[in-house]
Amino acid sequence: MYLEFCNYNTSHFKKVEEEISTIFDSISLGFSGVAIPLHILKYVSTYLQDTDIDVATCVDFPHGLSDSKVRSHEALIALKNGADFIDIPLNPYFIKDRKYVKVEKEIKGLLRMCNDYGSSLRVIIHHNLNYLNESIAISMFLKECGVEYIIPASGFHNDDIFDNILTCSAISKKVDLKTVCNGYIWLEKQFNTAINSDISILRLYSLNLMSTFSV
Repeated sequence: MYLEFCNYNTSHFKKVEEEISTIFDSISLGFSGVAIPLHILKYVSTYLQDTDIDVATCVDFPHGLSDSKVRSHEALIALKNGADFIDIPLNPYFIKDRKYVKVEKEIKGLLRMCNDYGSSLRVIIHHNLNYLNESIAISMFLKECGVEYIIPASGFHNDDIFDNILTCSAISKKVDLKTVCNGYIWLEKQFNTAINSDISILRLYSLNLMSTFSV
């Protein structure tokens, strides 16, 4: 399975050097990709540009409430700095208010930008704000827009890993999209359930899991 190490949703690093060191440690442990904050993207991507390691970053994270022009500008900066994946949250108010035309226009614009740079867009759908059938419907809509990757949630402690796995599996089977399972894992049974599920990418936030569990 494709394993991705992520630290763009953590804030416990005391120094940038520590943040960067953890990223390169993850690569030495065998992760296929890293998801990192924008402020260190250019530095890290420069070292990894001639490798098979994918580099992702986040835009308008975690809520997705900024103006579309701001989001597009931030995405463009990330693409110019070497991002292979752009992770961006849907604006939840647009979804609740059924402003699908605005969502479609923004998503298609972001997809064109990503295509220009040979990168991919991954959309965070806030599954905890919706019923499962609504998350599936949102994913179907995004697929029609051209999206290929879905991330269920922002990936903090309050996101139940089993709900995340269930959402990923349902979207993979019913919508035929690639999913990034990003619920917070700290128990071996959670890790094993994720590994044995029908998901494309498993995201981890702790390097200790690689030595604690049988990866």
